[in-house]
This record gives sequence, C-alpha cells and structure tokens, in this order.
Amino acid sequence: IAPLLVRQFFGQLEDRRCIPAPSGLPTGKKAAVKDSAVLVSVVALKALGSCVQLACTRFSKEHVGQMAREIEKELRAQHIDELEADGGYTGSDADEQVSSCLRALQALFCLLLKQEDDTTMAASIMDVMTTLSDVLDCNSLETHLDWTHKFCKDNGVDVDRDANLVKGLVASYLQMTCGNRELKEAQQLAFDVMEITKELAEGEQEPTESVLPDYKIVCDDNANAIIACLVEFVKVCCDEVEWVLGYLDARARPDVHENDEESDLPENIAAVRASNSVEDQALGRLGHLVEVMLRLCACTRNVWQGTCELIIGGLARVYRAAEYTARRLLTHKAKIRRPFQQLMLKIGSVLNEAMYDLLMRYANAEAKDSNRQKISKEQKLLPNLIYHVERLEADLIKIQKDPGNKNKVDFMKNFKRSQSRDFKIEKHILQPLLNKEEDDKENKGKGKK
Repeated sequence: IAPLLVRQFFGQLEDRRCIPAPSGLPTGKKAAVKDSAVLVSVVALKALGSCVQLACTRFSKEHVGQMAREIEKELRAQHIDELEADGGYTGSDADEQVSSCLRALQALFCLLLKQEDDTTMAASIMDVMTTLSDVLDCNSLETHLDWTHKFCKDNGVDVDRDANLVKGLVASYLQMTCGNRELKEAQQLAFDVMEITKELAEGEQEPTESVLPDYKIVCDDNANAIIACLVEFVKVCCDEVEWVLGYLDARARPDVHENDEESDLPENIAAVRASNSVEDQALGRLGHLVEVMLRLCACTRNVWQGTCELIIGGLARVYRAAEYTARRLLTHKAKIRRPFQQLMLKIGSVLNEAMYDLLMRYANAEAKDSNRQKISKEQKLLPNLIYHVERLEADLIKIQKDPGNKNKVDFMKNFKRSQSRDFKIEKHILQPLLNKEEDDKENKGKGKK
C-alpha cells in the first residue's frame, strides 16, 4: 500500500484535486467544507505516514526494509533532480534499505519546501522520516542525523513559515541526538533560544541582523515551538535517568553488603564498579539537563505565557528527578559520591535562583491577566513545582545530617528560600478591602429594610 500512496501523491500533486464535500449537507455547511477542502495529495501523504507507522510498530525490520525499498522505487520514478546521480541501494540489508529510502525522502522534503507555499506536505514527509529513522541502529542513523543537523544549522529560513514543521523537525533531531552523553545539541539549541529571547539589560539595544544563532532554524517566530520541543526532551531524559537508576536497584544483591566476606569477591567488586559507573553517567546527564533548563529560564521576550508554563512544568520534572536521586541515596544509605555532590551544588547555586526569577515574572504576568481559567491553572502549576523543591531540600537536610556524610558537605548553603514561596499579608492593602466589604454589607442590609 505504501508505494501506491506515493504514486497517488505524485499523480494528484499537479492537478490539485480536492476531496469533494459530502452530499446532503445544507448550503452553508457545504460551503464551509469546500473552503477548508483538503488536497488529495495531502491526504495521500498522511495515509502514507499512518501506513509506515503501522509497519514499523507491527512488522519485522526486514519487512520494513522491503517497504522502504518499494517507496524509494516510486520516488526515483518521478525523476527528482537530487536523486538522479544516486542509483540507490539494491541489496537486501534492511538498515541500508531504510537509509537509502531516507535519502530519497530528504530530497523530496527539500523539493516541497522550494515549490510549495503550504508546508503541510513537507511536514507529512518529516513525520515519515522520523518514523523510519526509529528502526535504524546507531551506525546507520548517523547519515540521517548529519543531514538533519546540517539542515537545522544552515536552512532555517526554509521552514520558518510553519511552527508545527519546525517542532517536528527539532523533535526528531533531539530524539536522534539523545545518545550524546553531554547533550551538546540540546544545550546549544537552548542557548540560541536564550540569546534571542533573553531580557535586554537597561540601555541595551536590540540584536542586529548580523548576530545570528548557531542554529539558523532558531528565530523569533520559532522560539516558542523550539522551547516546547526542548522541554519535552528534558522530560523524556528525566524518565530515562530514573529508569536507569531503578534498573540498577533491581539488579543489586541485597544479600551482599559492604562488610560481608562476599563483597571482596572479584565478581562482586566488578559489579559494584560497573553500577557506580552507570550511576555517575546518569547523574551527569541530569546535570546537563539542568544546564538546558537554566538557559530556558532566561527566555523572556516574545515568549508566550503558555510556553512559560511549559518551562515551569519542565523544572518540576527536573526537581522530581533530583529528588528521586536524593531519596534513593537515603534509602540505600550509600556513600555520597562526587557526581551527586556536583549535581546538587549546581541545582542549589544556579538553577534555584533562575527558577525563582522565572516564578516572579510568571506571577507578575498572571497578576495582569484577569482570566480565571489562567489563575486556576496557576494554582496547580506552581504548588507542584514548589512541592518537589521542598521535598528535595528535606532529603538533602537528612543526607547532610547523616553519619555517612564524612566530608561534611553543606548541600543547603545555596538553597535559599525566595519570596515566591512565601505567603505575606500586606495590612495596608488588606484593611481597605475589609472596610469596603463591611460597608457593602451595611448598605445591602439598609436596602432590604
């Protein structure tokens, strides 16, 4: 079915035939349907995306490779210029078949961006490429990752017409780079967004056009979409960190303790060292996620209120993961290792202050908005973040007082309470409101008499 849908797409692309309005509708509704009619070529590409997704989730990699090969044949039959010099892969290796198909889809993606004002079809092709790339192993994925990396860096102007397309492209790019131990790509994207949207100092001029971000895909129009992708990426990585630590706990031998004779056996020593190494890497990754959120907290100009709420949600997820690591240390009464110490000092010294600044800006913006739905959402959003911050602080106080803290590390010296966590009654504001309420009651009573 997949190659037939590709053929259908090209067959209807030039004719611009639309799906007709359903019969039997009233005149007004029929006109509305006609105004929002969808091109048959667009429907064909969306159906292709569904077909590829079903095949990748239900069939073997060999079957997916065969499907990718047939899709590529249909693409090459259309004589796309970028594909003329490349004959494509003709072997039977599934990864190579998918990789060759991805190269053909990349050419089609660039062609649609040049020829079509509407980016709906290009977005559908991006969804197909993202789905196919998920079945590739790390080595085979490198080629597609390099193309996506180059496109995000050099051709941002081609996709700034559609935030949804940018969101799909950046989300796919971050997903492919999650194997990078230091998350350099995510940190650089967050830095570029921060540079474009950070609050200007007093007297500072707007950045000139010559000041360009490292990733050209980052601009004022796309900033909110890219922030949403980065926050979602941070949440997924936090889930992975907790899963890894939980997996280490599940594999640990409760019958072997530090002072037991069995703990000196070579296999147990090797197991402990391997576990500590994986734990250090997980904590290091959480530290890199802190860096990403630190840069997102500085994004202020041209950032929607809903995007600010996404950042607050991402902060809550990071603090929850940090709380998980601290509670795990307390539960196992383990030795305080250097990666844990560095992580908590980084959170206390830099992320806490940035988080409180963001909360103050958000509260000030909410005070200007009389929308009750927004206020109701704030009542759930902020307490959730503060809850995880306070839980983390409570666990760190216990760790600090624990006899196992031989180095006497003061985790709490940088965890400073902000006014955004306090409830303060201003008498000079409250008293006139109470007097007004009493006067209203008296006037209401006199009116009834």
